[in-house]
Amino acid sequence: MQKNQKELITQYADELIRECFWEYEINAEKISAILESNNFVEKRFIFNKIFTNSTNVLKTLEIFSRCDLKQFLDDFTINGYNHDYYSRKRDIVRNLLLNELVTVKGLEWVT
Repeated sequence: MQKNQKELITQYADELIRECFWEYEINAEKISAILESNNFVEKRFIFNKIFTNSTNVLKTLEIFSRCDLKQFLDDFTINGYNHDYYSRKRDIVRNLLLNELVTVKGLEWVT
């Protein structure tokens, strides 16, 4: 893990724990350890909690490497009544954090 990522985790720890992990006994050190590990299941769990619960997804998802973030977004399954919301959110994250050119429904330029 890059030093910058560890600093981001420390910086965002209170916000992440309050918004995303309120029902778990977890701290910044545990999140760092998971992100440094090769355990993709635990990393995906952290991603899913942040993606679905964080009030500032663009900021807090920066704790992930670009490679992991791309993989999680590719694999993210959208179910149920929030399909449009999460699909749009995923596309926005792809555009802004991964610099992918993805058309976001409802946000395209009208000519």
